[in-house]
Amino acid sequence: MNSGPQNTLPFISGTSEDKPNTGSEICSEMDKVYFRINRSNPGDEYWSVGGGWVVNSSTWTIAVGTSPWSWPDLGWQDGRAYTLNSRGLDLAGNLSQWTTASFRWTRRRPA
Repeated sequence: MNSGPQNTLPFISGTSEDKPNTGSEICSEMDKVYFRINRSNPGDEYWSVGGGWVVNSSTWTIAVGTSPWSWPDLGWQDGRAYTLNSRGLDLAGNLSQWTTASFRWTRRRPA
């Protein structure tokens, strides 16, 4: 029986695009994608470049690329709940609202 991790999550990734609200607006290219990730249970921590997991200190990180964008493994801990927010900045300087994805990281095989 293999008791090690069944799957790994070597990086997080996503896509972005500049999509105008109305047909008359001009589309600009994406410049940057920002993300922040929170883990909880126990505590409430945010991940930051150079600081690792920091309690109650939310910071936005610039991802690698824009579409797709990615970031390497953040050191997931078994049984912890994670919430990822991401948002994009286009070349015209427009910063989007953030989107949210949540998941629980577990190394155990489902029963």
